[in-house]
Amino acid sequence: MKLNAQKDPDKMIWDQMRSQPANSISGSQNRTLPKLMVWLILLVSVSYVVYTLKLVSTSRACNNEPFTTNRHLSVISHNDSLPLIQNHTSLAIQRRENHEPRRETGLQHIVFGIAASAKLWEQRQKYIKVWYKPQEMRGIVWLDDKVKNQGREDNDLPSIKISGDTSRFSYTNKQGHRLFADISAILVALSSLYDVYGNLFGLLAAHPVTPLVSLHHLDVVEPIFPNATRVQALRWLTVPMKLDSAGLMQQSICYDKSKRWTVSVSWGFAVQIFRGVFSPREIEMPSRTFLNWYKKADYTAYAFNTRPVSRNPCQKPFVFYLSKAKFDSSLNTTVSEYSRHYDPHPACKWKMANPDKIKTIVVHKKPDPHLWDRSPRRNCCRVMNSEKKGSVMIHVGVCRDDEISEV
Repeated sequence: MKLNAQKDPDKMIWDQMRSQPANSISGSQNRTLPKLMVWLILLVSVSYVVYTLKLVSTSRACNNEPFTTNRHLSVISHNDSLPLIQNHTSLAIQRRENHEPRRETGLQHIVFGIAASAKLWEQRQKYIKVWYKPQEMRGIVWLDDKVKNQGREDNDLPSIKISGDTSRFSYTNKQGHRLFADISAILVALSSLYDVYGNLFGLLAAHPVTPLVSLHHLDVVEPIFPNATRVQALRWLTVPMKLDSAGLMQQSICYDKSKRWTVSVSWGFAVQIFRGVFSPREIEMPSRTFLNWYKKADYTAYAFNTRPVSRNPCQKPFVFYLSKAKFDSSLNTTVSEYSRHYDPHPACKWKMANPDKIKTIVVHKKPDPHLWDRSPRRNCCRVMNSEKKGSVMIHVGVCRDDEISEV
């Protein structure tokens, strides 16, 4: 018992000695941790101050301040009578106002390059005179040979140039002319153009959502308006062109639900009424009134989809061509009138309203010179009530919110 009593104090002393270093280490760690925290906070604070100073110095160096609403003040000393303090924001606005105004692209920025054969020049020049404005446009006509009266200048035509040796141009089209290879080497196409011949009605009545830029091969296609020569038809087309050139031949599709008719408006050109309800996708496809430029090719050779003129005798369209067009200043809108083109229609046994009694279609449309500044989209049309017997009134314009051509 005594031995155990003696060992117990020794054990206690030994245990105390073993535990003493651990306690000292723990105390040392407890003293070091606050120091690390202080250094960490100090480092973050210094970084924040440096970043803030750099940001402030960069903001002061900026003159226009496009992304800030803070108004910094600066001292000016132009004259003692002037205020000593002026706002930086007003200075920036003044600088922007003093800049030269933006110039939009116009006819004066375009040079027209026209290729023609000397053999066909006598007729081709009549087409050019319809649209060419010598006071507003610049252009050159390239011919493959000299023509009569070439030395006598015609003020209504561009200057005439004789194309040089074109043999160095690679040209393999057997039905074309090397002169066009020369022209294509220096010109860039403005839009997709299709080489076809025959009746262009199907192609023009379903014109794609692009500006109408050019008509090709007028000598081998029928006049675009009936009962007129080719030149007369082109002159007639310039009437709506002057009223709203951006909307010329742009297609709109709508429906007369009470009569179950589908209406297609090619503004400034023609209106079609179909018995029955057609989807917009089908009406947007050109009807095959024209022929392929290559006689051995059929309609499957086109680079675009087409449809037959009618799949059923009752679905043959009733066509109305432009007969009048004017601008109504009181309504700030164009008023175009389309008259029925009487073409024999086969007998139809469908029990629905017959468009055969319609003689005139009146279309109201506001000019839209900024049509092509927006995302390309067809205009919407709406069939309105008409008090005049034998007449249909249609409104064409920008689609309203959530408005679509629905069946």
